[in-house]
Amino acid sequence: MRRLSEANASGDSEAAQKAGEEFNRFYNNNPGADRSKRLWEKYFKDNPQGNSYILVERLQEISYTPINEAKKDYDAYSPEVKESYYGKASAELLTRLEAIAVGRQAPDFTLSLTDGTTVSKDDFKGKYLLIYHWGMCPGSMQIDPEVRALYGKYNGKDLSVIGLTESIDEFRNFAEGIPEGSSSQSIGIDDLKARVTEMLNHPWKEAETKTGRPENQETADTFLITGWPYFILIGPDGSILARDFHNAFYQAKTILDDRLGE
Repeated sequence: MRRLSEANASGDSEAAQKAGEEFNRFYNNNPGADRSKRLWEKYFKDNPQGNSYILVERLQEISYTPINEAKKDYDAYSPEVKESYYGKASAELLTRLEAIAVGRQAPDFTLSLTDGTTVSKDDFKGKYLLIYHWGMCPGSMQIDPEVRALYGKYNGKDLSVIGLTESIDEFRNFAEGIPEGSSSQSIGIDDLKARVTEMLNHPWKEAETKTGRPENQETADTFLITGWPYFILIGPDGSILARDFHNAFYQAKTILDDRLGE
């Protein structure tokens, strides 16, 4: 990570790319990381009553932990832990998560799009809506062609996609700084510049969260979108059918193939 920072500071994009690749692969097949994970899981299992350390660690993951699993963990906490600052924060977050759990009605939302129009939940009644949160993340770059393919397959069959990103201009500046012919083998991209250029030309409409549109950030906060790539599939009846990182996209694909496929 230090080498990556130093390379970026000196403008050495080739060295930065190499260091970035090494960073992304750091935990792959790493015995120390695997052992740490096992010890961590054992510690949590051996202390179901909870403590401040466990609460702080779980708060970082609770927004993308299955709601039933998160509630089971919380219910096992001691009364003292539940009454603590982080215990109350956990309870508040669980309440918010229950409101957007799969099967619940999606909350109302409004998004201001980059083409100057505004859309809301009601605009998609009777259709499937996939909200795709994307950005400068290897996961976004890796899965983007699959999102495009899904959109191309069902765009004329009651599927709408809305892209949600921080700033398209920032992403464009990032794309312009990538050298021609760069690859990213750790995520299987042979031509990185071509991939991010495609992402700047998505066929669906986009909304930005960092361009003076508080309603867009409010929507991201309402759905507790915590990173990239993140997906929310809303059904024709307004219910949430999937909400998660990569897993939600593949759940959405299965649902759409089953209900809209030939």
